[in-house]
Amino acid sequence: MKKYLFILLAVMVSITSFAQDKKKSKVQVKAEKYAEVFAKEFSLNEEQQKSVYEIKLQQIKDYGNNNKAKKNGDVTAEAFKEKRKEIGKTATKKISEATGVTSKEINAFNKKLKEQNKAKQ
Repeated sequence: MKKYLFILLAVMVSITSFAQDKKKSKVQVKAEKYAEVFAKEFSLNEEQQKSVYEIKLQQIKDYGNNNKAKKNGDVTAEAFKEKRKEIGKTATKKISEATGVTSKEINAFNKKLKEQNKAKQ
């Protein structure tokens, strides 16, 4: 009887841990949503959309690291703002190179998306 309970418990634990591995992080969901909307707006193929996703994912992670550094007092407010601008410009440049969409178009798209998100809140 104990043997069966142990096996049942082991199966339940493995199923639970497997299910948790399938969940996407908040950052991944954000990057995925951005890539989908961006791809739709600029008629990108799957490869280009995947590139946008990877670039956006890295950008969000870099923003997070920059925010942590600011909270920890590792960077000044000015250095924080400069790093944030640098991260944004780098991501825009990479997306432009990967998709052929101009930086100006990307910035306009980001501004429009930001306004839409503010309106939803």
